[in-house]
Amino acid sequence: MDPVIESSAQRTWAILEFLFRYRNAGIFTGLDFEQLSAEGQHPQVEEGVPEAFAQDLEKLGPTFIKLGQLLSTRPDMVPTAYIEALEHMQDKVTPIPTADVKELIEEELGVRINKLFATFEEEPIGAASLGQVHRAELRSGRQVAIKVQRPGMREQIMADLDILAGFARKADQFTSLGKRLQFTDWIQEFRKTLLAELDYRSEAENLERFAEHLAEYPELYVPAPLWDYTSAKVLTMEYVNGVKVTALGGLRRTENRYEPLATAIIKGYFDQVFVHGQIHADPHPGNLLVTQDNRLALLDLGMVAYVAPKQREGLLKLMFAAVDGRGEEVANEIIAMSVRLEDFNEQEYMRDVGQVVARYAAGSGGQTASAGRLVLDLTRIGTACGLRTPAELTLLGKTLLNLDSVS
Repeated sequence: MDPVIESSAQRTWAILEFLFRYRNAGIFTGLDFEQLSAEGQHPQVEEGVPEAFAQDLEKLGPTFIKLGQLLSTRPDMVPTAYIEALEHMQDKVTPIPTADVKELIEEELGVRINKLFATFEEEPIGAASLGQVHRAELRSGRQVAIKVQRPGMREQIMADLDILAGFARKADQFTSLGKRLQFTDWIQEFRKTLLAELDYRSEAENLERFAEHLAEYPELYVPAPLWDYTSAKVLTMEYVNGVKVTALGGLRRTENRYEPLATAIIKGYFDQVFVHGQIHADPHPGNLLVTQDNRLALLDLGMVAYVAPKQREGLLKLMFAAVDGRGEEVANEIIAMSVRLEDFNEQEYMRDVGQVVARYAAGSGGQTASAGRLVLDLTRIGTACGLRTPAELTLLGKTLLNLDSVS
């Protein structure tokens, strides 16, 4: 057998094993695995549990680590216990050998390392599934961080996406869940997002764009990319010396006032979404650093979702209506931006949304945590009632929840 075909077949079977392991977990319930598998065959595996879900995704590699990050924003598809497991997913892997890193940098930039940098630290300061980051110093003395993509990433991810697309087509054709959620469209959007993240020039553009949009907030800082040292697989940016928000100790919190930073990041993100139409698709607190001069630095802007003007207007109207407790208006705004399925139960949907919005408005309306939970609850209600809500709605809810953990 051709080794490439054999490898592809083995990979397909490994992915099918994962899907089958969680067939009754509430994630893929409703899928007909006899139709998904070749010739009706299916793996013999033990049923998975929430605690192992993230680990099993990690074992499948970079494509599925990124898939897990995206699934964590889809409470309409993934039960709460699995969402919580995904929150603890690790994107840490064995570093690329330094010799390979240097070779890739020289190949991409066309200049030898010792000509590019005065110093280059061989020990990476971070290693993840798609790439790793090294600290260096330019000959001008400027400190920089260099993000280098792992060799063969694009080819591996493209092969995985093709396999997932094949499963998605079968699911949409043969299963009621597929017809409801349209996995093919979802995988296609995932493909676009992931391939954009693999082109580091897109992330460099996002860094510049966010820095421009957040310029009115001096408390916030976005490192600038260095275009002469950047390519599709190498991203060089200003080095940020700081501490992750999640690692701030009690003493430092006592000695410093971080309320202005929390206020600035919330206002800044609201501007990004509702004014500029951009949602950071991976806004977890680990991507925020408190610098030595007590600013908040935003990192890892590879995944950014874009919101059309009409849709961001609808999202803004939705949020204002929710704060005022106008449940019917909230429901109508969501319906307008969503797809009604054949079994959409509008009466049930209006009733359930009205109840949730009323509880929100009567409780802690206006607080970020409550708003984020509300938005995610609204997506769950939509799925249960036969309404396919846009991905931007769940991303907004996830962003609001993550901002609460910062404040």
